[in-house]
Amino acid sequence: MRASNVRARKLALPSMGPARGEKPTFGAYLQALLDKAGWTQADLGRAADVHPTLIGRWKQGAEISVANARAVANALNRPLLEVLIAAGILTEDESKARDWGPVEAVKLTDDQLVAELRRRLEAAAAPPAGITADEVEAGGERYVTGKPKRSAKLVK
Repeated sequence: MRASNVRARKLALPSMGPARGEKPTFGAYLQALLDKAGWTQADLGRAADVHPTLIGRWKQGAEISVANARAVANALNRPLLEVLIAAGILTEDESKARDWGPVEAVKLTDDQLVAELRRRLEAAAAPPAGITADEVEAGGERYVTGKPKRSAKLVK
């Protein structure tokens, strides 16, 4: 058998699709969404703000990050959970895990509470007026986080 015939056979195998009972690959999932939307890789790249060659690599089996999965989900108007499962980042069983609700603030350590407040302030587009990521006001008292700043000597 000539080398060109062997190469042609190897290239033909992936187009056969998943075997019976197997889940489609993320690449097949992504291509199906592109086909349904009538989009090219370039269209998705523009909408998700990623390079089209990266989309091609995902279609060929490269792993996608959670951040890029989120961008793809938003661009294609699909639930993020669906994209994460299709990409193999989460399993269907993991997606069914129950959220046991928020943790009570009184059960958090001071460091955990400050870290959560910092995360929320940094995630906000603009912190509320008068509050920075290093300042938190609660119950009329002001708490400052981070490294203590040197101050001038106090004079009475």
